[in-house]
Amino acid sequence: FFFKQKTAYEIRNCDWSSDVCSSDLGGLAWRAFLGELPLVRKAVIAGNWKMHMTCEETRAFARAFLPLIDNLPEDREVILAPPFTAIPTLHEEIRGTRVGLAGQNVHWEEKGAYTGMISAPMLLEHGVSHAIVGHSEPRKYYSETDEQINLRARSAQAHGLIPILCVGESLDRKSTRLNSSH
Repeated sequence: FFFKQKTAYEIRNCDWSSDVCSSDLGGLAWRAFLGELPLVRKAVIAGNWKMHMTCEETRAFARAFLPLIDNLPEDREVILAPPFTAIPTLHEEIRGTRVGLAGQNVHWEEKGAYTGMISAPMLLEHGVSHAIVGHSEPRKYYSETDEQINLRARSAQAHGLIPILCVGESLDRKSTRLNSSH
């Protein structure tokens, strides 16, 4: 998703010192894979609130939640993804804490006639550091395609947001798989 596809021949014969080659293959992540940079693993605990909590409920939640994670080990990262309307409220409540803020989606365009959408610059203006892309609901209800998810992820990265790419199966599919007899 995150880099221009290359053939096996192009990868084997790439000049790894070339900025073009390394950026096409994922930049820093690729350099870490090659052993040129250290890998730092951190557990990410992300909560997508979906269409739950008003601004007032968000404020009350944050005030109750933050003390619960005071002693969270340093190798854990907490990210919360409230509804778009609650982002400014949560940002205000978590300022100065270790909690990250995510948008539940991001459009690939910076602006335009895209009713109900939100752009990376709009998210950044409110302290958002991450953006969820590829969640099952937009795929199911709005027929979101892999190509659109790719555009969203690339836009997030290009603007300095960290995309949280959802992969897997819908709840219906998972339930069917878990309940089927083999």
